[in-house]
Amino acid sequence: MIKSQKILSLILVLLLIFSFSPVVFAFPEAAPTEDVSGGRDHPLISRFNGSYLRYYEHRNYDKFTISLNRLEIEEIASDYSDYKEKPLVLEGELTKSLYIAPKKHSSLEIFRNYEAALDKAGFEIIVSQDEEVPNDFSNRLYKQAYFSDAKETKFSAVSQKEDDARYLLAKASREEGDVYLSIFVATHGFYGGSWPDGTPAVFQTVIEEKDLQTDRIEVNSDFESLGREESSLSEDLPLKDVSDSQDHPMLSRIPGSYLRYYDAVNYDEFTMPFTKLNDAEITSTYQGSDLRLEGQLTKSLYIIPDNYSTLEVFRNYKTAVKEAGFEIIAKKEGKVSESFSNRLYDQTNFKDAEETKFEAVANREKDAYYLAAKMNREKGDVHLSLFVGRHGFYGGGWPDGLPAVFQVIVEEKDLETDLIDPEGVMKDIKSRGKASIQGIYFDHDSANIKDESTPNIEKIAELLNENSELKLYVVGHTDNTGDLEYNMDLSQRRAESLVERLVSKYNISRERLTPAGVGPLSPAATNNTEKGRSENRRVELVKSN
Repeated sequence: MIKSQKILSLILVLLLIFSFSPVVFAFPEAAPTEDVSGGRDHPLISRFNGSYLRYYEHRNYDKFTISLNRLEIEEIASDYSDYKEKPLVLEGELTKSLYIAPKKHSSLEIFRNYEAALDKAGFEIIVSQDEEVPNDFSNRLYKQAYFSDAKETKFSAVSQKEDDARYLLAKASREEGDVYLSIFVATHGFYGGSWPDGTPAVFQTVIEEKDLQTDRIEVNSDFESLGREESSLSEDLPLKDVSDSQDHPMLSRIPGSYLRYYDAVNYDEFTMPFTKLNDAEITSTYQGSDLRLEGQLTKSLYIIPDNYSTLEVFRNYKTAVKEAGFEIIAKKEGKVSESFSNRLYDQTNFKDAEETKFEAVANREKDAYYLAAKMNREKGDVHLSLFVGRHGFYGGGWPDGLPAVFQVIVEEKDLETDLIDPEGVMKDIKSRGKASIQGIYFDHDSANIKDESTPNIEKIAELLNENSELKLYVVGHTDNTGDLEYNMDLSQRRAESLVERLVSKYNISRERLTPAGVGPLSPAATNNTEKGRSENRRVELVKSN
């Protein structure tokens, strides 16, 4: 009896799980001060005396997988017998804690304390394995923790002694959702950081089952009636957005998130690389090929508060989009490959973006989700590309390991091709020695001329035919996005492509046209805004005789 009381004095389950208090649970006075910042005990259960928190993670809603099929289970609660052959996947509010315990206590002593305390508190013990938990099982637990990104922790891997490893899974039933407690106890080693190796540690996960709140995103199908000027950020959002950015009026953001990258252009192209989206649900119309779109383009990268999981964020977007009547044309929930996300991000110029200034983005495949949706309109369909993942950022001063949303909205429309006036162009050439030509369009990062450029090329040919003595330098210009050497070469190739088109299709003498490329060296406007960059991407006709 004395021995039992001594054991129960070391671990305290706070009476009834139904009496959870929203008040943060206070540490006992004797608790050590080595906890990571922001870490705290879950109000359900205390820590083993003398322990300190080395890792702490809380999510409003996420999933947690317990690979019971990797244990050599002799006894398991009858309702869970199927999980001898498959993993148990739980969803709800998640709290993960890694406690370092004093070396004077064995993993057996610590484990028995947890087991006795939970049994006394009326928990159902689903699984209890008090020896030789295989590394294959524990490694799968730890793959669901983000040690490398944790504040102050900063270690790269965890090891544990298999012959000294123990595991317990318990459950308390509640009307609003059951609560599960996963307890793994072992002697641990840590790679990186400044923490001691060879000490007993407890990896504790509390899963509180509950309904997912899916009202955090709003979709406005009639967004055009709002006007873009009226969709500016509300005052209660964080003041961390990049300058001159705003939410698209069609779609709200997750509360508390902020814009790290924003780019809105009147007309451009965007490709959804479905051929890289392996094992996804894709509507038959779009299977087997990438979806290339053109129209008004808005790209936004939102950083999401860390208490949200990528699962919670994705499901909120998915629910809102479906309820608004969008057709979901592609979807992959989890494990979106880096080859796919890289193709998305290759179409985005983060490096030269205002204030962002980072060179590359990385994401974790296991927590990556993707959705593509479409809304039909008479004037042109609206497509949404939505990628959600935990991101790393190279360069800049932004935190790594946070959930982020890369959102692209493409509003299909006819390209406005203002035809040039040959008489006006000739007046500019006579008075200024040159004329600036908008409306010559090329494929992205290419010298291939788009079909919609044809009407303006015909007007240039008309100008040359009406002024048979006129000789011109055909000069390609770019904005300052990207590498100087690359842009110089690209502008030269585009000028050559236009000359070749005038010669081969409109029988203009090659001797009258000299192609040249000056890249970003002679801007017509500022490169600090998209409007200015658009004006700088042009062709100039310069008199050479």
